[in-house]
Amino acid sequence: MFDASYTKPQKKLTHIFKLSDLPEERYGDAGALQLVTKADFPILKGIAVFTGYLDSDGMILPHWHPNSDELAYCVTGKGKMSIVSPNNDIEQLEFQAGDMLFFPRGYFHYFESTGTERLQFIAIFNNEEPEYMGMVSALSGISDATLGSAFKVPTETFKDFQKKDTILSKVKK
Repeated sequence: MFDASYTKPQKKLTHIFKLSDLPEERYGDAGALQLVTKADFPILKGIAVFTGYLDSDGMILPHWHPNSDELAYCVTGKGKMSIVSPNNDIEQLEFQAGDMLFFPRGYFHYFESTGTERLQFIAIFNNEEPEYMGMVSALSGISDATLGSAFKVPTETFKDFQKKDTILSKVKK
């Protein structure tokens, strides 16, 4: 006979993670991100999740992921993106809430908010520890003289450039 007063010891749920348990982290001055990895949610084997938002004037700076594909879903807002393949094919698109974006491993890309409301997104990576290589950090390892030669401008052009990478920034209009 079943004894209703007996309750089994509760096991910690391993298939649910409360995103609200993680603090939002502001990266730059244009929004916030939360990265959930296997360290936070042990059941995530082979994947990681980024969720966040961009303010109406925010962008995720140009970057690539050397070890992971990225699949992003636009929850709210609208934006534009650009993606460059390793053979220099370039695609520029506009997107809105309900659209999915795909960035293959190693493809250079960025996206920005273009609406008046906040752009909220969820991005899933097929690696437990997705690497982020930002354009700013990549270029900061190259001398100003080399950059001047590459872009065919005076070396002084780069002397005041920011050499510290952030992930998010405001769009300059």
